[in-house]
Amino acid sequence: MKSKHNYNGEDFYKLIESLARIGFTDKDIAERLNIDSKTFSKMKNGHCHFWTQEQNRTRSERIVAALSKGRTEIVALMRVAYLRVALGGKMLKSVVKEYIVSVDTDGNPTGGRVLHGMTERETELPPNMKALSKWLYHFDADWRFFFLRAGYYLVKKHLLDRKVERITGQLHSYLFLVIVYEFSSWVSGNR
Repeated sequence: MKSKHNYNGEDFYKLIESLARIGFTDKDIAERLNIDSKTFSKMKNGHCHFWTQEQNRTRSERIVAALSKGRTEIVALMRVAYLRVALGGKMLKSVVKEYIVSVDTDGNPTGGRVLHGMTERETELPPNMKALSKWLYHFDADWRFFFLRAGYYLVKKHLLDRKVERITGQLHSYLFLVIVYEFSSWVSGNR
């Protein structure tokens, strides 16, 4: 049986690397290579049934290396873009055009529009606190410790508040029963 690709040559692995570099998933790469996605997964994990054990080992290592090398670049670009958004400072430009309706000498609209004014605005994006917090959580051990400790205390406080609410609810029920009893005793005593 003739195989679809030359699995011993460099072109197959270079193609995988280039597709991974532009953000293709394993499934997308398999489709582009005209290989079933399950088969590609087996090839990548060294379980391809039409390869020998040695071919599975070497070819799967090469596929994984190509995917890893290709995705390293796109992950770096995504980190840079994520940090730009997190830190803020990106300048957004917008143009606002104001038009007026043209009229004839009698004041009747002619149906045309005339540009009245144009305003260009430039605004700076503020830092994104959620993105900053997520970045710090994943890349700063001190922040993660603080975050987890604060979360622990918030959960503990929430549980304590729920316990207080339950006890308070029981107390209110007890006080209500006492008041009803006292009231009924007072009513029966004043007859």
